[in-house]
Amino acid sequence: MRVAVRWGIAATLAVAVPVLGAYWRTIAPVDVTTMTVGPDTIRLTVASVVPLESALATDVGSRVSGTLRSIYVREGEHVTRGQLLALVDPDEGVVGRDLARIATTDASRQEAAALLALAQRERERQRLRDIDTQVRAVGPLVAAETHEQAALAVGQAEAALSAARSRREATNLEVAQARRSAERWALRAPHDGVVFRIYRRVGETVVPAAFGGDVGRVVTVAVMTDGLARVPVDDRAALLMDSTARVSAVIVADPSRPLRARVRRVGPILRGNRPDGFEIEVDVAVERGGVPVGAMVAINVTVAETHAKVGVPLEAVVSAPDGGIGVGVYAVEDGRAVFRRLKLGVVGDATVAVQSGLSAGMQVILPQRDLQEPLRTGMPVRVRR
Repeated sequence: MRVAVRWGIAATLAVAVPVLGAYWRTIAPVDVTTMTVGPDTIRLTVASVVPLESALATDVGSRVSGTLRSIYVREGEHVTRGQLLALVDPDEGVVGRDLARIATTDASRQEAAALLALAQRERERQRLRDIDTQVRAVGPLVAAETHEQAALAVGQAEAALSAARSRREATNLEVAQARRSAERWALRAPHDGVVFRIYRRVGETVVPAAFGGDVGRVVTVAVMTDGLARVPVDDRAALLMDSTARVSAVIVADPSRPLRARVRRVGPILRGNRPDGFEIEVDVAVERGGVPVGAMVAINVTVAETHAKVGVPLEAVVSAPDGGIGVGVYAVEDGRAVFRRLKLGVVGDATVAVQSGLSAGMQVILPQRDLQEPLRTGMPVRVRR
C-alpha cells in the first residue's frame, strides 16, 4: 500500500512541477535592459579606406601603331608641358619628311627654271616687236607666223611656270603633312606634372590610344596639387548623398595629417558600359606638401544627418511577432512587454527615426541574450538597475 502511495505522489509531482514551473514563468517578471527614447540625431555615414588618385591625371598614348623606341623619363619625375616623354618608331616619319623636303627642293628648282624660260620667251617676243617698230615705214620685216610662234612660246612658258608653282605648293603641303606625321610619333607632356606611371617598355608594340583604350596608354602625367578618392556606396547612401555632406579624411600611414576634403559628385561605377553600383568622388587637398598619390586614405562621409523627435537603436527593432507585417519594438508598459508597431523614417548607422508608434520618454527593451524564451506581449518584465 505504501509503495502505491509513493508511486502516486511521484506521478503527481512529475505532472505538477512542470505545470507549476510554466505557470511561475508566466507570472514571474523577466529582467530586461531598456533604453528611454527621445529626440535624437540620426546619422548615416560611409567609411572606406581607398587609394588616393590624382584629381588631374592625363594618359599619354601613341596616335599611330608602331614600336616604342625610347622613353626619356622615369616614374616620379617632374615634367613640363611639351617635354618629350617617348618616341614611337620615329624612323618612318623622319624618312617621309625628308623625302617630302627633297621633293619640295626639286619643285622649287623647276619653278625657277620655268620662270627663267618664260622671261627668255618674253624677251624674244619683244625683240621681234621692236624690229617691226623700227622699220614701220618700210613695212614689217618679221613674218606674222614668226610673231605667232613667239606668242605661243610665251604661252607655253607661262603654262610651265604655273605647273611648276602648283607642284611646289603641293610638295610644300606634303612637307607640312610629313612634319605633322613625324610629330605624331613623339609623345609629349600635355601639362606640367609628375610622371605617375609608365605602362610600356622599350621595344613593345603600341597602338593608337583611341582604339586601344587602356592598351593605348604609354605614360600618365599627374598634377600633384589635388587628390581624388573614389568611395563605393550602396544604393541607399547614393540616393541620400549631396555635395554638402561632411567629409573627413586622413592618410592611413599618418593619421596625424588630416586632409581637407569635399564631395565632388556621386555617380555610377561602370564595368565596361554597364553600371555596377555607385561611388562618391571626394576631392582631397593636402595641407602641406604634394598629394601622396597611391597612398591609402581613410574617408568618412556623413551621407545623411537629420534630427528626429524620437529615435530608437537599430538593434531594438524586430519583425512583427507571429508572422505579422511590419517591424516594431517591445516597450515596457505597466510592468509588461508590449509590441509596438512602428513607422520608421531615416535609417542611420546605429539609430533610426520613428515617425509614429512611440513617444518620447517610453522605455524600449534592448536585445536580451539571457532570456530563456522570446519576448511576447503581456510578458511580465522588470527593468534591470
